[in-house]
Amino acid sequence: MNAAISIGEPWMWVAFTAFVLVMLALDLFVFGGRKAHKVSVGEAAAWSLVWVSLALLFNTGLWWHLNNTVGKGIVARIGAD
Repeated sequence: MNAAISIGEPWMWVAFTAFVLVMLALDLFVFGGRKAHKVSVGEAAAWSLVWVSLALLFNTGLWWHLNNTVGKGIVARIGAD
């Protein structure tokens, strides 16, 4: 496989793993994940919006990386699959 087309570069895996661990730590220790409480609809919607926004940000970063490394043709082809 051509290395320029691969999105499985080691730095990407390290960055992704670090990001997931930091978000988990924030959720558990900073935002009060240790306290049991009844979750309201508004709180659930807000947290869903936060996590979906982070996922979209990750996808934007992946698109930007592919666009800058292998060209718009590959990005368009991958997006169509």
